[in-house]
Amino acid sequence: MYRHNIKEIGMLVYVQMHGNTFQFDGAYAAYEGAEHNGIKVDDIIQFRDIMEVPARPGIMVVASIEDTRTFFKRIGMESWEYDAMDAFDLLRGSGLIKRKYQESTLEEFMKFGKTPKFIKPRYVTKGFPSGVVSNIGNLPVMLSDYKGPKDIDILEVEVVDMVSEYRVFVRRRKNNPIVGMRHYQGDPFLVPSKNYITEVINYLRRYTDLASAYTLDVAVMADGTTQVVEMNDGWSVGSYGLDGETYFGFLLDRWLQLMENGKANARQRK
Repeated sequence: MYRHNIKEIGMLVYVQMHGNTFQFDGAYAAYEGAEHNGIKVDDIIQFRDIMEVPARPGIMVVASIEDTRTFFKRIGMESWEYDAMDAFDLLRGSGLIKRKYQESTLEEFMKFGKTPKFIKPRYVTKGFPSGVVSNIGNLPVMLSDYKGPKDIDILEVEVVDMVSEYRVFVRRRKNNPIVGMRHYQGDPFLVPSKNYITEVINYLRRYTDLASAYTLDVAVMADGTTQVVEMNDGWSVGSYGLDGETYFGFLLDRWLQLMENGKANARQRK
C-alpha cells in the first residue's frame, strides 16, 4: 500500500478527461486508486486541455504522453530529465540484450535501411509509433501522424519471433521491486523467466539516477527464452489493468522524484 498525504507533500493531481470520460485507462485507474492511497477525490482536479493546468512544479499530471511532455516543457524541464530511458543503452555490455541493433536516424533509415527491422525513437518517448517495418514503402503510413524532424535518433533492431509479451511495473525499492506484471500480446500462458527479469532489474540498480518507477517490457521467444523489448519511464504509462491503488502509487513515486529533480536542476540553472 502506498499512503501519501498530498497536502503535506505539496503536490496537486490533475487527471485528463476526454469529454465525459477519462482520457485513457491509466487516467481512470489513477482517479480510482487515489482514494485508496489516502487522497480525497475532491483533491484531484479533472481537466481536458493541458493548457488548463498551471505551469508550475508541484503538480502531477495523469495525461497522454504528448500532453505530459508539453507540461514538462511549460515548467522549464529539459528533455533529458524525462525522455532518456533506453533499454538498449542502459543494458549495453550486460549480455542481457540478445538482439542485434544499431543506432541511426529516421532520415538515414528511410534512405538506406534494410528491412525487416523494428524501429523506435532513441531518446524521445513515443516520438513516433514504434513498430516493425517490413518495407520502406510502408513508412509513410506508419509515420502519418509524425510531424517532427527526420533527423530524430532511432534504433534499428533485429526482428525476432516473439510469441508472448508482458509489461512489468517496477519501483526501485530494495525489496520486492516488481509491483505488477500484465500480459498484453500473444499467448498469455507463455510467461517470461522470473530469473531473467530479476537479473535485468538487479543490473539496472547500478544506475543511481534511474527513474524511481518504470516499466520493463519483456517477451517470450519462440525458443522459450525471455528478452527485453523496451523500457518506459513511469511518468505516463498505461495501467494495463493494474489495480488503481498500486498504479497511482507507482505514478506518484516517479512524479515526486521528477519534481524534486526539477527543483534541483532549476537551482543549478540559475
